[in-house]
Amino acid sequence: MDCDYGNTEDILIDLIISGVRHSKVQERMLDKGSDLTIAKAIEIGQQFELSQKQLKMIRGEEILHISEHAYDKKKDHKVHNSCDSGDEILYILTVKTETWRNSEDRRIEDVQIGDKALPVRIDTGAKCIIISKKSLNKLELKGKMFEITDSRKILKSYTGHKIQQIGKIRLPVIFKDLEIYETFEIVDMEQDNVISGDLAKSLNLVKRIDTIDTIEEIAKPNELSHDFPELVKTTGTLPGEYRLTIAENQKGVVHAPRQIPAAFKEKAIAELRNMEENGYITKVEEPTEWVSSMVVAVKKDKVRICTDPKDLNEVIQRENYPLKTIKDVIPLIPDAKVFLVLDAKSGFLQIKLEKPYSYLTTFNTPIGRYRWLRLPFGKIKSAPEDISTHYESDA
Repeated sequence: MDCDYGNTEDILIDLIISGVRHSKVQERMLDKGSDLTIAKAIEIGQQFELSQKQLKMIRGEEILHISEHAYDKKKDHKVHNSCDSGDEILYILTVKTETWRNSEDRRIEDVQIGDKALPVRIDTGAKCIIISKKSLNKLELKGKMFEITDSRKILKSYTGHKIQQIGKIRLPVIFKDLEIYETFEIVDMEQDNVISGDLAKSLNLVKRIDTIDTIEEIAKPNELSHDFPELVKTTGTLPGEYRLTIAENQKGVVHAPRQIPAAFKEKAIAELRNMEENGYITKVEEPTEWVSSMVVAVKKDKVRICTDPKDLNEVIQRENYPLKTIKDVIPLIPDAKVFLVLDAKSGFLQIKLEKPYSYLTTFNTPIGRYRWLRLPFGKIKSAPEDISTHYESDA
C-alpha cells in the first residue's frame, strides 16, 4: 500500500479543465466540484463531442402536412396519464437511432398509432412519449382533436442538450384489443418513435415482475457490523510477528521533523491519536538509533499518516519471495466459474512487528516520536513480500 506524496489526480484534473476550449464543458466539469474524477471529466468531454455531432442533424425547417381523417366519436377511448400543468424537463436516451444502447429494456414493436401501424421503441426508463415528424406525416388525421399544440415540456438528450421539438399532439395508440389516448411530443429529427414503460405496460407489451433469484437477501454493511462486531471493530491480526532484517554494521540515521501545512496539522494530530488508540503506533520516550520522517497524505476529507524510511530501506534485506502473477494462477483454476475479489482492509496493519524491530520504525511527528506496532504505511521495501507470504499460507 503506497503512500502518495501529492494528489496527482487533482493536478491532472486541473490540467484537463484548463485545457478545454469550450466554456460550457469547463462549467460542467467545475460544477462537479470534488466529485469530479479523471474518468468523469473524459466522459463529459465525450458527451459534448457526441452532442455536437447530433446538433448537426438539427438543420432546416420542413412543413408539417396533416391530412384529415374521421374518427368514431361513439367509441369508448381510454385516456392515459394526461397532465399539462407546468413546465417539465424530460430526458431522452438519444437523438439518433444508431446511439441506442443494446438492452432488453428497449425493443421495437409495431403498434397502431392513429390509422397506421408504426414501429415504436419501448424504453422502460423514458419519461415521455415521442413521435418523429416523419412518422406523423404518414398519418391521416382529421378534426380539431388532432391539432398540434405548443408543448411546455423541454426535451433533453442524455448529454443534457435540448432537443428540437415542434409541439405535442394527442393520438390513439392501439395494440390488439386495447386503445389508449396519449400525448406525443413531436421531434424534428431522425428519431425512433418511443413509448414509455408505463404505456407499454398498459398495452400489455411489457410486464413488471419481481426478481425470482433464489439468493437470499444480502445483508447490509451496518447489519454485518451489528451481528459480527469482532470482525469489524479492528483491522484484524494475522498470526506471527514480523522481523525486519538489517544488514550488519549499519549506522542509524535520524531525520529532523518535516513541516506540515497548517491546514492539515490538526487533522494529522487527530489521526495520530486515533492510530495510537487503535494500537497501530505507540509513543517513544527513549533514544532510538533510527528516526524517519512522517508524511501526511491527503485523501479528500481525511489524511493518512505515512513514513518515509528511505535510509532504513537502504539497509533492509529482502526475503525475495516470488510474488505470483496471473500466468501462475490461471493454470490452477482451469474449471473455475465463480470469481471473488477480496480487498484486505489496511492489509499492512494486520501484521504485528516484533518489539525490538519496532524501534527501527520510529518516526517524528509534531507531538513527539512514535514507533509502529504494525507494519507501517509507506515504503518498507520488504513489506509487500511478507504480506503476500501471509496471505498465501493462510489461504
